Amino acid sequence: MAFVADNSVVVAWFVKSQATSYTWGILERAAAGEAIHVNWWDLIRWQTSRGRDFLRFGREINDGQRR
Repeated sequence: MAFVADNSVVVAWFVKSQATSYTWGILERAAAGEAIHVNWWDLIRWQTSRGRDFLRFGREINDGQRR
């Protein structure tokens, strides 16, 4: 059965600290060939919000390496 992914699921695939057993399970389903869909409005929001998220996560990673 196809799954509609929101931004929180997609970010968790790239940022390990955000991953849960649920997001890993969705990734495994996608890897097995199951269709993953994204709402068109989420695609527009994704372009702006993911940039901010990755900048924030990058700062968190850099701050952790400095300690």
